[in-house]
Amino acid sequence: ARQAYIIGNKALAKELSMKGQLHNVHMKAAHGKARESIFRQ
Repeated sequence: ARQAYIIGNKALAKELSMKGQLHNVHMKAAHGKARESIFRQ
């Protein structure tokens, strides 16, 4: 996203940034599920 922004492709930069944020949310949710699973054992 940063490279796209630097070269001036702001639309692509925004799209990539939003995808990255979505992946981050999914990763945090997966970590939460894993943490719950580990502590239940």
